[in-house]
This record gives sequence, C-alpha cells and structure tokens, in this order.
Amino acid sequence: MQSPPPGFTGRLKRAVTGDAGTPLVFLGNFEVENQWALGEPALPRVAAHAGSAVVNRMDEFALLLGGKDDHVVLKTAPDDGYRAYLEGLGLALPTVHVVAGQRPRRTVSEDALADPELLRTLTDLAADGARLTAHGVSTVEEDLAGRTGLRLAAPPADRCKHVNSKVYSRRLADELGIRQARGWACETLEELAAAVAAAGELLAAGHRVVVKDAFGVSGKGIVVVDNERTLARLHRMAAAQAERTARAAGTAVRTALVIEEWVAKRADLNYQFTVGRDGGVHFDFVKELLTEGGVHKGHRMPARLSEAQLAEIREGAHRIGERLAADGYFGVVGGGASWDPHLGRKPGGG
Repeated sequence: MQSPPPGFTGRLKRAVTGDAGTPLVFLGNFEVENQWALGEPALPRVAAHAGSAVVNRMDEFALLLGGKDDHVVLKTAPDDGYRAYLEGLGLALPTVHVVAGQRPRRTVSEDALADPELLRTLTDLAADGARLTAHGVSTVEEDLAGRTGLRLAAPPADRCKHVNSKVYSRRLADELGIRQARGWACETLEELAAAVAAAGELLAAGHRVVVKDAFGVSGKGIVVVDNERTLARLHRMAAAQAERTARAAGTAVRTALVIEEWVAKRADLNYQFTVGRDGGVHFDFVKELLTEGGVHKGHRMPARLSEAQLAEIREGAHRIGERLAADGYFGVVGGGASWDPHLGRKPGGG
C-alpha cells in the first residue's frame, strides 16, 4: 500500500470534519461489507475463517494514513524494524494503540470494543477533540463511537451501507448515463425473475453472466455463470434465501442482487476521490490492477491512460461524487473501471 500523497491527510480532515487540524483515530476494518451483509438476502457462501483472519490483519495499512498528531488502533504492535523503515523514509507516523487479547476472526473494531482499558484511552482522546474514522462504518463502529464519545468523521452506518450496495452503484451509473456492462439491479423477486430471463438470452447467445451479492467482497458473493441450467439453480436458491430471510426478520420478501454480462476486458482500474461535507469532490488518483490468473498481484501507478481516458475517469468520478453528496454521503470513495478493448475505458461506480 502506498503512503498517502502529499497533503492527503489534511485534505481528508477538512473533508470529513471541516478542520485540517482535527486529530483522527484510524481503524483499518477491512471487509466491513461482512457487517453490512448481515440480515441481507444473499447467494450461498462457503465460510472461510482463515481468509477472514488474514484480512483482519490488514488493519496495519491504516498506520500509513495518519500524521504525527493522529492515532491508529491495531490488533498487534507493528514490527520494530518495519516501523524504523517507515520512519527512515521520512514518514511521521501516528500514535499506535494496540488492543488487548486480539482474536484473529474479529475485526480491529470488535477487538477494541472488548478492551476496557483501550476504551478508556479512546474516551480521553475524544475529550481532546479526536474523531473516529474507519475503512467503512457499520453498527460496530457506531457502537465504538458511542462507548467512547468519539464523534464519527463519517456519515451514519445506514447511509454508508446504502451507498456501498452494488444495487445502488448499478442504478446510480444507469441514472447518470455512465457506460457499464449490460445488467440489472434486483431488489424484488419480480425484478430478479425478469433479470434472469434477460440474462438467459445472453447465455443462449454464447455470452457469460455474473451474479453478485449487493455486499459481496474479495471474490465472495460473486458467481460467474455460463449456462442456463446453472442460472436457473441460482435463481431458485436466491429466491428461497430471500424468503427465509424475510420470514426470520418478519419483513416483506426482497432481494439484493446484480446480474451483469461478463465482459472481456483489457485491464481493471481502481480510482479514488474524496467527497467533502460541503459537497465538494476531489479526485485523488487512479491505478491499474495487476493480476495473474485472476489473482491480484498489485497495482501500476500511474495507470497507462491517455489524457482523454483520464479525463473520462475524472469526469465520471465528479458526477458520482456530486450524487453521493446529494444522497448524504461524505468521505473517501473507491471506484472501479474496466477497459473494454473495443470501446475504450469505462468508469464505473464503487
């Protein structure tokens, strides 16, 4: 992970608190999508506890986001040699707070909630004006904020969850006229049945489709389909899961899936921008994914983009950011785009 670009931390603080001098407490709670997915109708998944344990240790990436006046909560103390290396590069690192008794399958936020001494320390930081910021805000982070008095430097959990849904992203891109693969967002069983019928026509024509959970992450909750029989089976399973979820919650039956054509592409891109409390949008960067056999190996920066392609990415990001602001979101936004070898690059929602 690259360290933040010059001025990023101050710009982030202004965006999420209104003051570049506000001390922040960072949480690297990666795959917060798992919290957002609780109680949501979804595709069947295979549990991968070992994978979760690895992802939860990515919390250390947050060490590179803050400055000398900031704080970061980690599951374990960083290696002394690694810390010395970072400081040797001239990085002013934040103060590190280590949880007591971390558990591999818990996120750093959950570990913090289970540590009374750390809660007292965070309460003191709150009294000094510090604010809490995280990779993503769920009810867990809201609980931590409530227990310590740390104000969130982010919208409420329900707003963060809403705008991070793939259903929201799909519909947002459609409304803004941003080019994306043929596909359908499904929130009712009727919408799902119509999408399955349309996707069946693509399969019959020799195309593949992909079915995605609204909150799938890191390859989970995503199924690539190349025949109508498999799609029909997924349809039955998804409908049954939606009905079971509704019965358990005592609510109306709904679903939260996206079905899209699987498109051949030359490359994938990740881009980031920041939406301020005042509605302003700042484009941060775009980088090109490096993969091998479908496995993520890293990124290329700068991405191999022409000026016209970069302008298209920037323009798409600003339009998305303005809509996010109108929908009550502020903070850092990660987006994805792909390079269609026939049409050029396609900005997409994150």
